[in-house]
Amino acid sequence: MPTILACFFRGRRFNKDDGSGGTTVFAADGSEVMSIGLEVAEVDEAYYSLIGLEYLAQDDVFAT
Repeated sequence: MPTILACFFRGRRFNKDDGSGGTTVFAADGSEVMSIGLEVAEVDEAYYSLIGLEYLAQDDVFAT
């Protein structure tokens, strides 16, 4: 069976401008995860994480 690592992010409203034109993204527990070289309005890692889980759920390998 495949192994999955799940990392949960805070929603878009918690993202912060990092001062250099990028965006800092935070984990669900509030810890800093990464800085992305995109403006705050362009980053929504929580949404893309959800979309990724939906794609995984459609794969036969993960069927229950």
